This record gives sequence, structure tokens and C-alpha cells, in this order.
Amino acid sequence: MNKKLIIFITMIFSVIILSGFSSCHGPQYEETEKTEMEEKGREVMQAWLDEHIPGAGVLSAEAYIERYPSGPYYLTDIVDGSFNDGEMERKYEVKLGNGKVFLEGDMYLLAEQVKPYLLEHLKLSEKSSECVFTGFNVSLQEEADLFRKGKAYSEKSVDIGMLPGELVLALTEADPDSMKEFLKQKEKTAISWNQEACDLMEDFIRHPENRPEMHVNGDINIPEDINLQKYDMAFFDDLNVKEGLYFRYLSLCQHPGKKQKDIFSAESMGPYYIEVRCSGRSTEYERYVRKPFEDFFIEYEEEYYREESRNGTIAVKEQYSNDVEQLTMNRTENGYSFSFMDNDWFIFTILTDGSSKLYEHEYTDRFDQAANIGSGSYGGNRYIDHELHWKKRDDGALTLANSDGIAAWFNNADELVIRD
Repeated sequence: MNKKLIIFITMIFSVIILSGFSSCHGPQYEETEKTEMEEKGREVMQAWLDEHIPGAGVLSAEAYIERYPSGPYYLTDIVDGSFNDGEMERKYEVKLGNGKVFLEGDMYLLAEQVKPYLLEHLKLSEKSSECVFTGFNVSLQEEADLFRKGKAYSEKSVDIGMLPGELVLALTEADPDSMKEFLKQKEKTAISWNQEACDLMEDFIRHPENRPEMHVNGDINIPEDINLQKYDMAFFDDLNVKEGLYFRYLSLCQHPGKKQKDIFSAESMGPYYIEVRCSGRSTEYERYVRKPFEDFFIEYEEEYYREESRNGTIAVKEQYSNDVEQLTMNRTENGYSFSFMDNDWFIFTILTDGSSKLYEHEYTDRFDQAANIGSGSYGGNRYIDHELHWKKRDDGALTLANSDGIAAWFNNADELVIRD
């Protein structure tokens, strides 16, 4: 076959491949559609400004494009951009499907006002003073319609830092000085809004039928006497339907025996940390337990059950109980190893008050890759070694730690090799 023919065939093949790739991964819309949507977005936003902020003008409008991972690009019905209110440039988003406008708003104020509302519906309102929030935030979820060959379905939401435009204007009227301070901040920090503004935000939160769905994230430390098992998926789904609260990630935590000064006392044994996590559409329950073992103590994780909501049903799965009675320690030629009944996994850390025979030595942790998975199913050397050292924790306990100071976790594939 001559050289020119080979080049010609190669070019044809490349065009076919690239065309196919482009059709699957390139834009699933015409550029004219995007332009038309941006023009419509500009018109809708300008009309809203003419009604609510006379004299303000749209500066830019850009259609939001959604891309699936390693997939094609789709056009959504959200248009965002900026406008000038006569004094400064501000951001906006408009959803063309329903004409709703969103402006930059104080999300810290929203989150603070959501806290008592959330505690009330978690049946914790009477004990709210005992509840501590960490890493807590709230965002609104006004879903976009994503267009694909004439079909629309939900995908991308409005920006997490946006509030409904009418609410932002009401807050501005109630407390113009605080709104001016908020808009001029380069890095958003807490602002002392007046009571009228706070009441407006609370009224917005407490009427889910008139607002977008609120997405909640964060950890809440709650009193020890609350039964965490009542917070199952059905509970969270009910709040989603009735109160417009979607728990993207929520962790309810308990610290039993936290006030005990002696962590090795009988009162300090048993669960010392209990948690239920709601992650989207599933719930997981787990606890960390401290118990005596041999002449030292161990702490281990115990995931006692998991619930998942699937097609409107609740499925309960037993995971593992981590029965400490099944764990044994064995003397080896080089140190100590561990085993667990039925060759299952048992993961734990080691603690001592200094009286254990283990504290007499320093160790190398030798991990056996063949344990529990069978010979030949691992790569490289069978054993992986790393050095450990004793470290005193803030609560006074001595624990075996890695070189980075983080407590080492062990299981029945580990051997503590005496390094002395």
C-alpha cells in the first residue's frame, strides 16, 4: 500500500473517531442557544432590577454550563453575572425556568438562624444550651434544569452564597448599614444584624413552602441521654419532606464519660464516643469503645448498623460487632501478634498508664499483607515495617504512635516486633 493511501485512510479514521468523541463529549447545545439564553437572562434580570432597584443596570450575563465527569457539556437554565446598583458592582443569578433571582447574601446569618430551628426539629430544643455546633453551614438548593435534546432534569443548584433577591432587599431595608457592611467586606465575617433583620430571616426559614430547600452540613455535639438510634433515615427523610431540610452531611456526636478525670477508671470503660451520620440518603451509626485487654487497654471502632433509603424503603444491615472477647494476643519469636476469631478484622489502638509489660519496649509494626487475603493476592514484599514510639496523650494515656505522632491502629495482620 503506497504512502499517500495510508495517510488518507489515517486521516479519514481520525475524523470519524474525533467526530464520535466530540458528539459524546463536546457541547450538547448550539452556540446560538447559549447566546439566546444569555440574552433572555439579561432581560429577566434587568426587568427585575427595574422593578426592585430602579437605576441599576446589568453588566454581564453568562449561561451556566454543566459538564458530567469525563462527559459532555450541557446548557442549564441558570444565568449568572453582575450588575451595578448605582454604587457598586454586585453578583446575581437568575433561574429562567421560574424567573427567580438570587443575590449575594449573608450565609452566616442564615446558618445562625437555622440552628434553633434545626434543634427544635431534632427534638433537642429543650437542651439547646448543651448542644455545640462545629463546621456548620447551610446553603440553598434551587435546582437548575439541565437541557438535553429537549428533556430537562435537575442537576446544578444556584451558588451556595446566594439568597433570594427579595429577601436580600428586605434585609437591606430592615438594616441598611449591616447590608452595606456585608457587601463591602472582602472576606465575609460575622455581622451584627438588628432584630428586625433577624426576624425576617427566621420567618424565611420557618416557611419551607415559600423558600428553596436548605442543605445542612456540620457536626453537633448533643447530650449523652439522647438515644441516637431514633435518628434513622426515615426521620431525616421526614424532615426533608415537611421542613425542606436536606442533610447533605450531618454528624450527631456524643462523648459519654468525657468528664471522667481518670480514663482508666471503671466509669470510663465502654463507649466513649458515639455518632450517627446522615450523608445524603443514608445513615450510619458507629461508636468508639474503650475496654481493658491483657494488662493494657484498647480503643476500637464499632459500627453497629447502617441504614439506607432505597426507592423509598429502609434496608437495615448488620455490619460487625467487634466483640473484644474474640481478640487474643500471642507471644511470637520477635514480639507480639494478634488474632481474631473466624479470621475477621478487629481494628484498635493500644493505651496504657505505664504499668503494662508492653511499655518496657519500643516496637516496629510489621504488617502481614497475606493475612486474611490469602497468599499471592498482594504485591511486592509480604511484610511492611514502620517504627512506632510511645506518646503521651492530652488525657495522660500512653499510646503507641506513628512517626507523625498519630496513634497507630492495629489489627490481626500486625505484629509488634521488639526493637530494643
